Amino acid sequence: MFTTTKLQNGLTVLTAPTAGAHSVTVLAMVPVGSRYESNPVAGAAHFLEHMLFKGTKKRPSPTAISRTLDAVGADFNAFTSKEYTGYYVKVDFQFADRAVDILADMLFESLLAKEELNRERGVVIEEIRMYEDMPMRHVTDLVEESLYPKHRLGRNIAGSEDSITDMKLTDLRTFWQRYYVPSNMVVVLAGATDGLLELVEKSFGARHGGKNHAATFPRVTSFRKRVPVVQTKDTDQAHVVLAFPSLPYGHAGETATNLLANILGGTMSSRLFVEIREKRGLAYAVSADVDRYRDTGSFQIQAGLDRKRLPEALGVMAHELKKIIEHGITEEELEEAKSNIRGKFTLKLENNTELAVWYARGFLFYPDPWTPEQYLARVDGATVEMVNKMAHQLFKKNAMGVACVGPYTGEDFGVLLRKAF
Repeated sequence: MFTTTKLQNGLTVLTAPTAGAHSVTVLAMVPVGSRYESNPVAGAAHFLEHMLFKGTKKRPSPTAISRTLDAVGADFNAFTSKEYTGYYVKVDFQFADRAVDILADMLFESLLAKEELNRERGVVIEEIRMYEDMPMRHVTDLVEESLYPKHRLGRNIAGSEDSITDMKLTDLRTFWQRYYVPSNMVVVLAGATDGLLELVEKSFGARHGGKNHAATFPRVTSFRKRVPVVQTKDTDQAHVVLAFPSLPYGHAGETATNLLANILGGTMSSRLFVEIREKRGLAYAVSADVDRYRDTGSFQIQAGLDRKRLPEALGVMAHELKKIIEHGITEEELEEAKSNIRGKFTLKLENNTELAVWYARGFLFYPDPWTPEQYLARVDGATVEMVNKMAHQLFKKNAMGVACVGPYTGEDFGVLLRKAF
């Protein structure tokens, strides 16, 4: 369970104690990511995340921040998505005051120095290049481009080399001052939390609340005709993702989509894993997963395939999707999927940081946030009929987004795709 506290400046603090914990994660999350950026400043949210580690008034250099946390063995990092940015520090409970103080310092007192901006610009560009050189990772960016054509959700979170090269200090300062205000944040304390609310009130509570700008972004109102996005590259594998429009955060069908993904490609005994890897040896990695946003979502199937046998692999994918639409799942599959999700979820939330992220996202994006217990109760309550209905709803060929990185031209891949589907 958790408790919610609203400070006078509008900051929300969620406290999620864990019995017997000796560490605590302090997480600050801002509901802003790359879909909030106009095209000229694409990548600003992620670039700003980097810059907040580059020095504050109290700790005027990157090493002044890192050494303070390294000295106590802290686990600290940050992450940017398309709809939120998070910063966390996990420490031994006795150093919790340090975690709270440094996070508040970074979020509100960062210097954003021009020399650091110019230096970090190169770091971000190299990060973009690094992921573009990783086909298994890059193909997941490309499929969003296919699924959300000419929409901000279809862009790379980090922006492009051009947008980062052109990024100005005033762009980042404007973004920071607009969104990084207490009334637009949530802080989560997870683990050993005794007495920490007072520390948060001291470090965060004195900051001016600011105006909440969290809801300004272009929504996905309709889906256009999708075209496969293909990057022709001389790779040993063909990396493919199929993506179907799915459900937003908090939708009643959320657990059904999770169970469907688990049955199709969530485990080593799932349908696609068995058919593609175990029976035919077409891939090492094959999986199914679900992404969610405020107003939409996607159901994705991904595989790194033997490039010479890509037509066969695409045929297997098409066959398995058709089979689950026409014949559905079994009661046995459903019970195994429920048990698997329960087990993985329990293990995941034993980590304070994962627990903190769970509560932060729930508070920011769900109309009525679920506790872990409520989520598992929804999983337990799902039926075969619910999952089968979801398969019928999602797997529509004319709505499918597709991406491929491999030794194929767009025309050649399109021919293979049409034959399979």
